[in-house]
Amino acid sequence: MNGLSAAENVSLPLELDGTPAKRANAIARAALEEIGLGERASRYPDELSGGENQRVAIARAVVGERRLLLADEPSTVTSWRLTKAQRMCDLRSLFHRVTECVTSKIASPMPSNAW
Repeated sequence: MNGLSAAENVSLPLELDGTPAKRANAIARAALEEIGLGERASRYPDELSGGENQRVAIARAVVGERRLLLADEPSTVTSWRLTKAQRMCDLRSLFHRVTECVTSKIASPMPSNAW
């Protein structure tokens, strides 16, 4: 959400679930720290790279008590400097909170210009 900082974006679902704002903010900052964005918690989406924004979105999706997460290629642009294995390790540290995680890739035999 463009009008919210990274920490506010991650804490939003917690607050909507009834978590007090101060506690939600602490949980959000801890999640951002886990994915290497602790120092960028007060930055807004237009101040972050595409991969950083994706990591913020992943952190927002997994904070709280989520039982299911549907993710479409969650490691695609998280950080081009890391290997895919390293990216998946980083993501696993967040996904461990979710009871079940389903990832998928949708492919079509139709050429992209057919749409």
